[in-house]
Amino acid sequence: MGERIAATPGRGTMPPPDSSRRTIGADVLYIDQARVLRVGQRSVSTSGSWPINRNLALFNLGFRSVYELHRVARHFEGEIEELAWSVRNLHEIDLTLRYVLQSTESLEEWTAQILTDEKDVVQGFLTLADKYPDQARAEFERRLQKIEKVSQRLGLEMRRPWSMRHLAKATGREAEYDIF
Repeated sequence: MGERIAATPGRGTMPPPDSSRRTIGADVLYIDQARVLRVGQRSVSTSGSWPINRNLALFNLGFRSVYELHRVARHFEGEIEELAWSVRNLHEIDLTLRYVLQSTESLEEWTAQILTDEKDVVQGFLTLADKYPDQARAEFERRLQKIEKVSQRLGLEMRRPWSMRHLAKATGREAEYDIF
């Protein structure tokens, strides 16, 4: 623990520290390339009041955009369904970026949704608890407790995901949304 998070895709990444940043040890939220939240003890550079910051959100959404652009290129003359899926994903990433850049509150809402997503996944595994050994169930329960503690510590209220229609309206992109 206490390792610096390197700027590599797929790991929660942070820019290298500079003179205006400080290093802290804290529960850190980050997303890997599969859009899975990880909460873990890490040493991170932060210029904000809580460990996840705007740069991290931009990096992760940008990384996902690059992935989707590669998919578009691969499927450009192939299956229309695959192409349409990636284009739709890019549109949703665009709406999300525009929305989280509007305010700190929007970014915090998005971060809270990450916690909610992980909580939902862990609870899903717990519904299958009879198929796992007791040790795995205990680990899932510890994970849920950790997610709740992180949410409370960061002052983030876990809630349901935004609808894309809501984001389109909030960002003035309703016409583009209606096309999709």
